[in-house]
Amino acid sequence: MRVGVLSGELSDVAPVTYSDYVAAQLGSTSPVTVSPLRNDRDPKQGELTIIDIVPNAPAGSADYERLAALLDDAASSFADGTIVLRPGDVEGTHSYVYTVQSSATFSTAEGLIVVGVSDTPAPDHPVVSDTVVTAQTRHELASGIDVVTGKVQWPTGDLDTLQLSLWGDTPGFTVDGRRISGEAPAAGIIVPFTLTGTDAAGAAVTSYGFLRVPAFDDMRVQLRSGIDPVEVGEEKTVEVAVGELLDLDAADRVEVRADDALAVQRANASCATTGGGHVSYTAGREAPWSDTCSVSVRLAGQKRWSVVAVPFAILPKDPQAILNPISRTVPPGETQTIDLLGETVGWEGGRVGDVSVLDFASAYGGGSFLVTLAGDSLTVEARADARPGTRETVRLSVSSYGGLTSTITLVVGIAAPDAPRGATFGFTCDVSKGATCLIPAVGRVGEYDPFAGKPGSGLTIVSVGTAGSVVCPVTTVTLAGPTQLAASWPAGQKPVGGECVVVFTVQDAQGRTGQGQLTLDVLGYPQTPASITTQSYTASSVRVLVTLGNAAQAHPAVTGVTILENGAPIAADCTRGAVGFGCVIAGLVNGEKHSYTARAVNSVGESLDTTAVTSWAYQPPVASGLTATPVFDAATTSDVKGAVEVSVDSAADTAGFRVLNTGQYVARSGATTVFDIQLDVGPRTVQLVPVSRFQPPTTGGSDGDQLSVGVQVAGRPRYDAPGAATASAEQATLTGAAFNANFSTKPASQVWGAWLSGTPTCSMTPAGEATLTGAGVVTSTSNVIDGLTQYKQYKVAVCGAAGFGAALSSPQEVITWGATGAPGGTLTYTIATTPTHPQANVDFFGIASAPSPTVGPAFTPSYFANGFGWTSDFQLDENLTPGAMVRGCLAFNSTYCTETAPLTATTAPNIVRVTFPVAECVALDALPAANVSNGVGTVTPDTVSVPGSVVYRVVWGAGYDMLSTSERVYPVCTPEPDPGGGDPPPDPPPGG
Repeated sequence: MRVGVLSGELSDVAPVTYSDYVAAQLGSTSPVTVSPLRNDRDPKQGELTIIDIVPNAPAGSADYERLAALLDDAASSFADGTIVLRPGDVEGTHSYVYTVQSSATFSTAEGLIVVGVSDTPAPDHPVVSDTVVTAQTRHELASGIDVVTGKVQWPTGDLDTLQLSLWGDTPGFTVDGRRISGEAPAAGIIVPFTLTGTDAAGAAVTSYGFLRVPAFDDMRVQLRSGIDPVEVGEEKTVEVAVGELLDLDAADRVEVRADDALAVQRANASCATTGGGHVSYTAGREAPWSDTCSVSVRLAGQKRWSVVAVPFAILPKDPQAILNPISRTVPPGETQTIDLLGETVGWEGGRVGDVSVLDFASAYGGGSFLVTLAGDSLTVEARADARPGTRETVRLSVSSYGGLTSTITLVVGIAAPDAPRGATFGFTCDVSKGATCLIPAVGRVGEYDPFAGKPGSGLTIVSVGTAGSVVCPVTTVTLAGPTQLAASWPAGQKPVGGECVVVFTVQDAQGRTGQGQLTLDVLGYPQTPASITTQSYTASSVRVLVTLGNAAQAHPAVTGVTILENGAPIAADCTRGAVGFGCVIAGLVNGEKHSYTARAVNSVGESLDTTAVTSWAYQPPVASGLTATPVFDAATTSDVKGAVEVSVDSAADTAGFRVLNTGQYVARSGATTVFDIQLDVGPRTVQLVPVSRFQPPTTGGSDGDQLSVGVQVAGRPRYDAPGAATASAEQATLTGAAFNANFSTKPASQVWGAWLSGTPTCSMTPAGEATLTGAGVVTSTSNVIDGLTQYKQYKVAVCGAAGFGAALSSPQEVITWGATGAPGGTLTYTIATTPTHPQANVDFFGIASAPSPTVGPAFTPSYFANGFGWTSDFQLDENLTPGAMVRGCLAFNSTYCTETAPLTATTAPNIVRVTFPVAECVALDALPAANVSNGVGTVTPDTVSVPGSVVYRVVWGAGYDMLSTSERVYPVCTPEPDPGGGDPPPDPPPGG
């Protein structure tokens, strides 16, 4: 074996991480479990812990948020080193960056978890690690050793669904759940087994593993894992029971080989066996402060010895500080602070000295980090332009405790996924200032540098357009330097201006690229205006419109135009409009023609002349004094149309008028023209145009300016709601009738009326007021109509007018009704005391005389009795207590009734029906029953009073005792003769 010892400056204690890749199916709901620490290593043999995991995507982006949502924080466990996530519904490859930290050195490192998501089932099967039986676990084999827990990795599967079974013929071994049990042979054995199950896609999977049982003599005796060194003071001796340090079962008997001089590592130390399985260790003086004693041990029955190195920690008389190396991973642009006292300083044997004398000093000569020492804190900032994976060393030293040195290894971590963005800005170049214009394009507002403000940050331009330059009609833009662009334009007498959009590419300190955009304004001479045309005119002037066309795109912008006649500028009053300039040329004679041209003007100069236009002054016809008045025309006024009288004034050059509302033409009839038109009711605008006797200089007709006047056109009135009518004895009231004047502004009048039959006439008087006439109609100027006849059915309505005709509301029916008392007269009735016999077995006590109430002449009696309700004739129900009443109701509307009066009986309260059995004779042992209606009496068969017969007689109840006796007599039925002809013979005596 060859051992290489490296310089302390080359010591790197950073954890070693490896990327983990898992495949999953798109949209699968099965969780994916990853254990990234299984293939990561700590050079200092410490325990690695996951301290953070983030999506490998730009922070704040939609992709970052999507990936973060796929992490199952509840199921993941940093302590156990497991990450649980979901595949999601986006196909492709995505990843996560996780950070681990060493428990031994506090050093950190980054690793990747890469997830491949596809729409096909992911090939995945359980990965099984062999289980090796040790000297300590061999006793567990009889009861079963778990070969699954902690030994099987299946990222997309469920371990609980796997079935364990032996593979092949292995006599003496059985399976129970996750355990394999059996008896270990002295020569050892390898037991193969299979794990079968179903993956997330529903496919069957099978994996294989081995339970390895070494031969008994090959089982190495070893120390327990994680054992703490035995502490012993400097120049002191300690005795140790070796068996207590070994990884064995309590039932195992251990043999320790006697030796007076066991191997140690320190020159001043010694170690020897003392018998009874003990060794004695003498520390001696001075460093080093850790040691081992090599002791030969074996289990009882083994032939071979195992050598174990018992660790010792020497406690120095005086504290001895240790300066441990450490490694930190810092992503570009980020900062971390190292607690030197807590993370790099250790003490031999755990004896802590005076920390106040630790004067830390650092030396760093790299270029990827900024290192700042402040007391016992070291701040490390990774430069923005540091390349991921770069390793650099900080030399750390302390002058106390004999002078201590160590190193801090700094590793540039994975740069956070992001991209720069160039600014989107505008810039102006003037062609009169030279053939080239330089444009600063970096350091502008709106650009984005992921590392802005960090050491080593800054954007640089790497390309312009897609081919190294951008060519526009007015300029060509190229790269002039790391932060500048250059614009140039073709040489010429008067280069025109314009706009050019330039896309350029920038890169950040990590070489990642993004785009920016320049909108370049090139200021040049204006182009020739598109045209000059006649726009408007007066009797002594003309207004021409100079349409700029392409000249409107000039840079600098056009500031005005020059009007020329026969090549010479003339006076014109020009103002800027939407498409160019409107220029008024005054002092002209009506009808006299002129030829004009125009030039565009900006701060650079003038354009060429336009094509000439011929124009002249013209006076269009003028009308005034337009009025419109609504009038009533019985022949044309309706609820949707109204008549309007129009009046307009005009001069002699006007031929007539076109009414735009109706399309009709009206000839002029003097200085004032008056005529009628019909329009829709409501607010309207009368619009007309005067027509000239002459032609204008522009194309089109000889119309003058349109005149408009508002008018509210009135139509016939109407009622939008008929209202509701109510009545008392001699009065009717109509409320809620909604009169609509239909846009009339004249006073409205209304007349209310009530009548019994027919329909009255609603009309308007010459004064514009409403009138309601007709036979039998009773009218009122208010909505209350008096003088009506009681107990009559009237129709009630209202007639309204507002100067444009009259309207009658929909009649409402009402009945004049006053308070009325209950009926009088004979309010009694009599029940017959002697029955009739509708059937032979029935006695019926009916109504002997009915009530004879008196009611008003418009009323008829209405009777009430339980079982019948209200009826027009008096009836009683023999099975219900009567509760009889009477009232009077209007003959033509029975819903209008008087108060009620009770009806009383002069004899029995109700009719009675007694029903006796239908039989020629009755049997005493099965007497049929008789019935009295409504239980007003009882019938008890009498079998004594008349020999050979049974008497059925009614005993009347209270209120019915005046009724005559009701009874029936039935003979007793004769029994049938005995078919045997005599008494039966007596029973024989006993024994006979």
